[in-house]
This record gives sequence, structure tokens and C-alpha cells, in this order.
Amino acid sequence: MRTKVMLVLMLGAAAFTGSAQVRWGVEAGVNISHALETSKTKAGFNAGATAEYSFNNHWFMDAALKLSSQPCGDKYDNIFINQSDDATYGFDSNYTPYYLTLPVRAGYKLAVGSDAVISLAAGPAIGVGLFGKTSMTFNGLSEHARKVDTHRIFSSKSAGCFSSSRMEYGFNVRLGVELKKHYTLGAEYSLFHIPGKITAVDNVNLFSINVGYKF
Repeated sequence: MRTKVMLVLMLGAAAFTGSAQVRWGVEAGVNISHALETSKTKAGFNAGATAEYSFNNHWFMDAALKLSSQPCGDKYDNIFINQSDDATYGFDSNYTPYYLTLPVRAGYKLAVGSDAVISLAAGPAIGVGLFGKTSMTFNGLSEHARKVDTHRIFSSKSAGCFSSSRMEYGFNVRLGVELKKHYTLGAEYSLFHIPGKITAVDNVNLFSINVGYKF
């Protein structure tokens, strides 16, 4: 089922190429990601190509194919492991996957001057995991003061707490500004779900600020 959904979305994006109303572009920006199951909020990046199909002066569809990093992690201090002598330790984990993401959105745009257009768009989004690493460091007692070997996130050989599914899906909302018919600034929010019985994280909030250029 997920494969069929991905195929439909990719074909929909590819269909944009059949019309003179299509505009291509490039875009890059900063990601701020936070998994619902973890405590850290971390910064990443996104970069890729965009396409926009205009039905008329207001309604449009767009898509973006991007390489996107979605880091997160946990940090816990003063965890008791021996109640008799109040011995404690803490750990610090870092999880950085890289996905190829594809949001496909429907939107509405409005001119606010001779050189400025604002737009709001929303739609489904999917991602395919490419690569990434995760690690955990224990701090405290000498026997726990060690760093766990770094694991590849999308490897079947990694333990569940270090691994993840290669598929993610969810939705994306974008508020954009276009200046002088070429320069763009966008603010986006995505919520991705990562399926699987045992994964490092299950749900990721992703906030992005992007700049771009449309040809």
C-alpha cells in the first residue's frame, strides 16, 4: 500500500512537466526537528529541487524533492542504578537520519503588490531513508562511563533502539513569499510517522525555514 501511495505521488509530481504553467526551482534551508519520544531539539538542513503547477492566478499545486536531515536525541541525568548507595548515571544519545523527502501540496496564492505574492499550501508528504548514524554515551560511574559503538540507522544488523524504517509518511504545511517573480522564502511544518514495531523514534516534528529561486 505504501509503495502504491509513493508511486501515485511521484507520478503526480512528474505530471507537472507536461504544461507551460510549470515553474522549476531550487531551495535550501534549515530544519529544526524534535521526535515526540525524545527530549532534544536539534538543527539539520534540507536542499533540493521544487516544481509548481498553476491552474490560474490563485490556485496551484507544488512539490519538492529534497535531501533532508532530521536529527534528534535524548539526554538523561541522575538515573538511579543502586538505591543503597545513591549511585547514579546519565546518558546522551544522538540520532541523525537523512531522508529523501517528497511533499505534494495544493495551495492558494495572492498578490500583495507588484513584486510580492504570498501563498499557503498543504498536502501529504513521504520520505525514503538513505543513510544515517546513531550513538549513545553513558556518563557517571566508571563501569558505565563508556560510549556505545556508533550504529547505522537503516541497517538490519542494528538493535531496535538504534534502527529505523526506511519509510516515513505524514503531512506538510507551507507558508511562502515570492519576491520579484523569482526569489522565495518559506516556512514549513511537517509531521512524519515512522512505521515499525521497534524503531529509535516513531514520530518527528520538523520545522523548516527555506530560501529559494524559481526559474
